[in-house]
Amino acid sequence: MEKIMIHFFNQVLRVVLFSVLVTGSVATFAADGTFEIETKVPATLSGKLSYASMKFWVEVSGKDAVELWFNDEDYTALMELVGTQVAFDGSMVTYTNGSVYFQPKLANASAGFTVRKNDELNFDVLLNGELLTHHDSYTGVDVAHQFAIPDGKAALLELFSGGVACPVLYQLVITRKDSLTMMSEVFGTCSDQGKLSSHSNSFTLELPGNPSERWVWDINSLMLRKD
Repeated sequence: MEKIMIHFFNQVLRVVLFSVLVTGSVATFAADGTFEIETKVPATLSGKLSYASMKFWVEVSGKDAVELWFNDEDYTALMELVGTQVAFDGSMVTYTNGSVYFQPKLANASAGFTVRKNDELNFDVLLNGELLTHHDSYTGVDVAHQFAIPDGKAALLELFSGGVACPVLYQLVITRKDSLTMMSEVFGTCSDQGKLSSHSNSFTLELPGNPSERWVWDINSLMLRKD
């Protein structure tokens, strides 16, 4: 019986090998059995970093999410950025099995404004990895938009209550060279249906409510005003 099974296995193996040779439909493997890189193109990637089931991906507005290819030593650095808006330099990599991933250079992962979650009601707002301010009254804090201003940077923060009475409020953070960090008062109509129109150095935020509100960053006066 054992000889029959071995003979049957050998016959099946010969058929499989013959099919591969005839069709040529086999992926290219490296010596260790992993897929090899087919193309690697320098690229940048911006969006919200998410994580689940040992995978990281960036949610790009209006496009499909892009999964990251990362090294084990990068895991901790990426976990600290989960849930925040990130801007990565790196490469778009295509493997011989057709899979496409983005491989970030994490030296610049914390560039710009980011939010670090310490626990359920404890968030740090960072600029280039340095602490700017702290929030401990919200269930979530996010960078909705960030942009450059003369001698500095500004960011619009979303502050989430976790409830239905007032789901979202906003706050503006401004940093300038040789000046203290400036924080606006918390503002908004509590609506989570706001429409944000963002540009490279400004934004307009329209909030439904009774009454509704329209907030504009004035490029000329470098001030936030309510129209």
